[in-house]
Amino acid sequence: MRRVSSVTVVLSILWIAACSQDGLQAVPIPDCEDGNPCTTGEYSQETNQCVFTALADGLECPNANLCVTRSSCFEGACFADEVVNCEDENPCTGDVCNEDTGECSNPNVTDGTACPVDDLCFVTAECLEGSCAPAEPVLCDDFNPCTVGTCLNESGDCSYENLPNGTPCGE
Repeated sequence: MRRVSSVTVVLSILWIAACSQDGLQAVPIPDCEDGNPCTTGEYSQETNQCVFTALADGLECPNANLCVTRSSCFEGACFADEVVNCEDENPCTGDVCNEDTGECSNPNVTDGTACPVDDLCFVTAECLEGSCAPAEPVLCDDFNPCTVGTCLNESGDCSYENLPNGTPCGE
């Protein structure tokens, strides 16, 4: 009698695992791995599908490439938290990390690319061979032929001085 009851239990387990619309058949249980390190998959017998759940935010996950130094899960996705810093603080070079090696390079940007004006006596500056060069100066001309205008480096404002008496001043 004991043998029969243990057989009954085994059949009951097989029935639950092998139930299908057509009756008792071998129903393959899918591998519930989606390749996402920030989720976990579980097979649901009720829906006959995998159910994926996001892992806790902040758990470390694999880095996407060598330019990423730390990654963590957030709402079921892996995000880069820390990356290799290739910034050389030169606006006339690119800041590039090689994803295969993690090495930085700083190639020149295209000549003529606008860059920040450091000299206040220039309206614009542009990149030239990896350096920022002043391009368009502040014009200090008050259209008075008896004065000379000068740009003040500290402020970028114009200062005008009268020319000495007797200086030819045009027509």
